Amino acid sequence: MLFIPFSGPVPHTKNALLLFLGSDTPDWTEIGERFKRWTAANVVPPRLFVLANLEAAKKLKDDFEAVGGSGTSIQVVSRLCDVWLFSYTGNGDISHVAEQNRLQIQGLDDLVVPAVDSLIKRELLAGGLVAAAPQGFYFSKLSSRNSSHFIRAESLLSCTASIELLAVRLLKSFRDYCNALPEVKVRILVDSMVIWPVAQALVSMRREKDAKRRYVIESFRSYDGLSDDSIEPGPAFVLISASTSGGLEQHLLERLGRKDVECYTVLGLESKVALNDDERKERQRKIIYTLPRHLTGPASLEGLRPLFETDVSEVPPGCESVRIIGERFLNQNFKPKPVRLAHKALEDGRKTTLAQLSADKLVLVARRRQERMFWSLSFDIERLVNKYCIDDVSGECLLRSWLINYAAAGNMVVVYPADVLESGRPGEGEAKRMAMRTRDLLLEKSPGAEVRLVNSKDLERPSEELKSFIVHAGVVIVAPILGNGFTFKRVSAALRAIQPKGPRLYIALTVLAESQARLNELRTDLQMNGDESAYHFKAAIQLAIGKIDQDIDWHGESQLVSRVLTACGEDGVPVPPFLVGRLKDFRAGNGLNGSVALMPSYSGQPPAMSPGFLLWRSKATLSGHELNAGVFLTVAVFLEACRTAASKDSDTSLISGLFQQTLIAPANFTRFNDPAIQAALLRAAYKSELNFSSSPDLSSDMQRLVMRLIDLYDAPAGEALPEFLLALAMGRLTLAREHMKELLPEAAKLPGWLRYLAEELPGWSAVKDEASVNVA
Repeated sequence: MLFIPFSGPVPHTKNALLLFLGSDTPDWTEIGERFKRWTAANVVPPRLFVLANLEAAKKLKDDFEAVGGSGTSIQVVSRLCDVWLFSYTGNGDISHVAEQNRLQIQGLDDLVVPAVDSLIKRELLAGGLVAAAPQGFYFSKLSSRNSSHFIRAESLLSCTASIELLAVRLLKSFRDYCNALPEVKVRILVDSMVIWPVAQALVSMRREKDAKRRYVIESFRSYDGLSDDSIEPGPAFVLISASTSGGLEQHLLERLGRKDVECYTVLGLESKVALNDDERKERQRKIIYTLPRHLTGPASLEGLRPLFETDVSEVPPGCESVRIIGERFLNQNFKPKPVRLAHKALEDGRKTTLAQLSADKLVLVARRRQERMFWSLSFDIERLVNKYCIDDVSGECLLRSWLINYAAAGNMVVVYPADVLESGRPGEGEAKRMAMRTRDLLLEKSPGAEVRLVNSKDLERPSEELKSFIVHAGVVIVAPILGNGFTFKRVSAALRAIQPKGPRLYIALTVLAESQARLNELRTDLQMNGDESAYHFKAAIQLAIGKIDQDIDWHGESQLVSRVLTACGEDGVPVPPFLVGRLKDFRAGNGLNGSVALMPSYSGQPPAMSPGFLLWRSKATLSGHELNAGVFLTVAVFLEACRTAASKDSDTSLISGLFQQTLIAPANFTRFNDPAIQAALLRAAYKSELNFSSSPDLSSDMQRLVMRLIDLYDAPAGEALPEFLLALAMGRLTLAREHMKELLPEAAKLPGWLRYLAEELPGWSAVKDEASVNVA
């Protein structure tokens, strides 16, 4: 017994209630009792439609006529609303049972379709139909893509009545399919056993009118079943429980063929693209209910995750992907875990290396890679080559020490990457200079040998003469800077095509990989001894910096800062020359050095770095305004070490548990309280690690910290305030909505150019409108 209030202004069903009985056969006494309980918590509409199968409907009609409408239970119902009794048959026909007081309705379209829509909509609003992944997580789908939400079609099949109502909704389509099918056997395919009861109900209803056919129900196990040959081509009536893109249907049609195949989806997702009239009609015919992409209520985590994202090919940095099977894991409720960062996560050797790089001022920030893509962290290539490839006063350098032990005899080839990304920029030609220096050192060691320089592009399309020469030559591959090592892997692949055997030495001055796993992978891939000849890999600096290139929107930041400068110029508000120069340097694309790596303070000075940074180990004390690029690199390496469990203490590890978002506790910004370190934490952390919207307590702590910095905007302790405002404006730092709403009026009180930066904060328009009302 299912009570369904109709939603929406649909003709005949507006202000009406459907009581769906299906194959159940209650008497009027039971219906009256259930109806009375329902009315205790719901408003009674003026119309009640009772829908049952033909047998149950006739029994209710006979009982009503037998007592002449004077039965106690019947009176309870009929006094509150007008009652109409309908029946359905195995043909999908819906008709009045009584002869009098008929309504001019088309049963399926005017009664069942809106009833099913209302049932599903009610379940969606209650939060049982769509489950949102906790913030920081995505669901891994069987299609190998990721999604922000998970459709739980099984929540619709909570009782016999709801199963039979869905079957009645499909009954007419199933009848037409069976009637058009020349074969005796009717094959029904379901994507999972979740939807099997609906298919079974369809068969049971259809047998009343077409008992001579054979009905076979099979599950093809969604995408798992498509990966093998278990599904035979041929006619089929297909039921898919839920689909976000329609891709499963397309794959299935390719396997089955399109002749005598009909496919229906119970729950589909709103299309991303606009559809024409024909496409819209076909979609409405094939999909029972279309879910919206923009969600509210429980399905959106009460507004924290309002957009249903599908086809997420790559999970954002700092987030995790979890595979869901049925309802497994859905009921676990982990609170976000605040992490207290501990400097011990970074080993002493790394601290020494990072301190030396910072002291030497080799680090650059935001060096252009392509039009709108940037290396968040890089190096001054010329100074890098000078440091490691040019002899010092004692006549030694690191490159010389590596090559002196290289045991290749005879002719050699030095391969260097093409500087296609450095064209017209300061780094252009440095890879070749490193290769030339390598050739000179090899000739010192083997004066009689021939040593050739080869560009990586030339190696990919080698001449016949080069092929003949390189077969019996030793190879040295050099590059000043590597990321995850794609350049070396590409060279290695080209070499294997023309030189199956031969000793090789790979040399990189610096490697800034995403993770320690990528560093290990690069080392393993390049040092394989597949041809019984030693392959070696050497690197002066190997650091894991996280996926910050994917997580930081440098182009978006430049646009935001440009808007601030433009608005200040139009209103005659003074802007620090340092900020103007920083934007100009950024647009040049050559990278920002230590003095301009971070946003300046209100007065126009770079954030200061005081002595005693726990993540640096050096004999000389490091401090000042020109170390910010080195601080950024240090914090990025430190956070990645925390993410890979270099610390065994779970309270200090950024590793996320199952369905548990990991957050950098706001207290870290008071422990590491130098403005430069605070700014670097904001930039090197992933967005998910600074998204406090799901944790009111931590959001409140971060709000208090930002408000304190607002109060100290012109003091040394508040030098990082512009970075906090920028992080909030760019969505790198997220507070709970109520805390953000309270913060905005305080930010509106900031003077000068900081006020214009504050206007970029989310929700600023509401503050502006409120101010206009107050003035009026």
